[in-house]
Amino acid sequence: MDPVNEESSPEYIRGSHQWGKFNPQHFDDHSPYEGTGLPALPDIEADRETYDIARFGLEPGDCLLFQAMIVHGAPGNASTIHRRRAYSTRWLGDDARFCQRSGEVAIPSFPTELNDGDEFAGKMFPTVFSSARSGPR
Repeated sequence: MDPVNEESSPEYIRGSHQWGKFNPQHFDDHSPYEGTGLPALPDIEADRETYDIARFGLEPGDCLLFQAMIVHGAPGNASTIHRRRAYSTRWLGDDARFCQRSGEVAIPSFPTELNDGDEFAGKMFPTVFSSARSGPR
């Protein structure tokens, strides 16, 4: 929606989606999520040279797609002339199943009738494409 220079771009740690599970941090103050029982995320800012950090300048119409478990974040918007707006969606494969996590979660909590192991289906989770099924569920 807006031009974003590389200095204000979201950053991604290449390969971090393969590290295993770590406790996420809030984007605004970097505080850890509460009650997850997961190990702390490494202090990337303290040793940035150790990590393979990718970031990209963006133009209106560009799209970033990434695996949700990759460690990612963004600095403040350094531009004095452009906003940094984004539209974010989450997509799931046909094999994804619901799992109630303990503690704070990244996806906002909402009432759901799903139980652990259930497929994501219904009004909250519409099927956009399926090669095995025809029409929405």
